[in-house]
Amino acid sequence: MSAYRCHLKQPEGWFAAGREVGCALTLLSDSAFKLFLWLCLHALRSRGSVCANPAEIARALIKPEAEIVAGLQELITKGVCRPIHGALIEIADRFWPYRPLAAAASGRRRVRVC
Repeated sequence: MSAYRCHLKQPEGWFAAGREVGCALTLLSDSAFKLFLWLCLHALRSRGSVCANPAEIARALIKPEAEIVAGLQELITKGVCRPIHGALIEIADRFWPYRPLAAAASGRRRVRVC
């Protein structure tokens, strides 16, 4: 019997989508979920944070900026993300599938400033 190994076609930009993403799928509107996935794909894996403002995200997703602002507000209201400083957005641990390296040492994620 031989073992079958799967290999990613594109190892960069890959994101683990498990229970955390499944929970967000049932909690968020379609638009906010799409925004959540964009944030996840662009967040630092070690911290679960991404530095991006609504205008940048709107350009990337080809959406009106007002729709992105509304989506960010939904993510914040439902506890999926929180604004940190300026354009820095942190995904809540409950919705982030990676264990942040800094959390092990300090009990809290270290945050970088944009």
